[in-house]
Amino acid sequence: MVTPNARHAGVEAGSVKNQPPRDVSLSHLAAVVEWSDDAIFSQTLDGTVLSWNRGAEKIFGYTGPEVIGHSVAMLIPPESPQELPEMLARLRRGDHILDYETVWRRKDGTRVDLLLTVSPIVDSSDAITATSAVGHDITGRKRTEEGLRQLNTDLARKAHHDTLTDLPNRVLFADRLRQALARARRERMRVAILLLDLNHFKQINDTFGHHAGDAVLVEIARRLRTAIREADTVARWGGDEFTVILNSVRKRDTAVRAVNRIMAAFNAPVMLPDRELTVTATIGIAIFPTDGEMPDDLVQHADYAMYHAKGQGENIFAFFGKVVKGGGKSA
Repeated sequence: MVTPNARHAGVEAGSVKNQPPRDVSLSHLAAVVEWSDDAIFSQTLDGTVLSWNRGAEKIFGYTGPEVIGHSVAMLIPPESPQELPEMLARLRRGDHILDYETVWRRKDGTRVDLLLTVSPIVDSSDAITATSAVGHDITGRKRTEEGLRQLNTDLARKAHHDTLTDLPNRVLFADRLRQALARARRERMRVAILLLDLNHFKQINDTFGHHAGDAVLVEIARRLRTAIREADTVARWGGDEFTVILNSVRKRDTAVRAVNRIMAAFNAPVMLPDRELTVTATIGIAIFPTDGEMPDDLVQHADYAMYHAKGQGENIFAFFGKVVKGGGKSA
């Protein structure tokens, strides 16, 4: 564009000499807005829609005539009643709302995730007269993010839980045991570590098949969960063995009562679709700190007590402290 003075002086304003006429520029800008894939619309300071582009029609499902003259509140879900008033109050103050993530509502009632930028529109005297909004549909991105979060959650769970029983595995058990021992040291409490073995489990697998064996393991895991306190941990150690951490054990009798609850979980037969099976268990117990202060030592001592108990019969438990002192079995 050339200024009158420059034209009269025969001088070209080189930086703007190739600019199209202003009405052509405005026409191009209007086309950019109209054909944008983003929702671009304007509204009054009370939220009444003034303009509505094709992108908005595509994202929200409303045509221009359906929304122009109506409040943009029709796009706000009922669970977010304060969103529009708060937004309009900020815009009246002259604030710009940049990259605001929200969820609005389509014509069919479904939700759409939006990245919203809303700005005041000012006139020649800098008075705010309306607002302009650009909404980018990020529904696909949010679904991808949620899918990745769920995948990471699932992977983390699989890394720390047994795939068959969904109990904590050895990795998570070891972490829980370290935490339990650290807390017990601070609070000067005892912790009981139980190693539990199902008797004659190999015979169940060999006689009725691995499907029956898996069903038994799942049912026993369920019963063990209900037999312990919420603050305690039951984990699958591997094969037909389970481990239990009993926290805040004040005295030996506390552990005995907890073990008796666990043993009672084996009173009822395990019901399979075509048969019922009687399952028994043997338990070895080590107590922190009297039977050891390190996690590996405590598990080994519980294992030693469990195998000693197996030699004494079925459906019994043994404390490591009694075994090494020649105390024999516990019923």
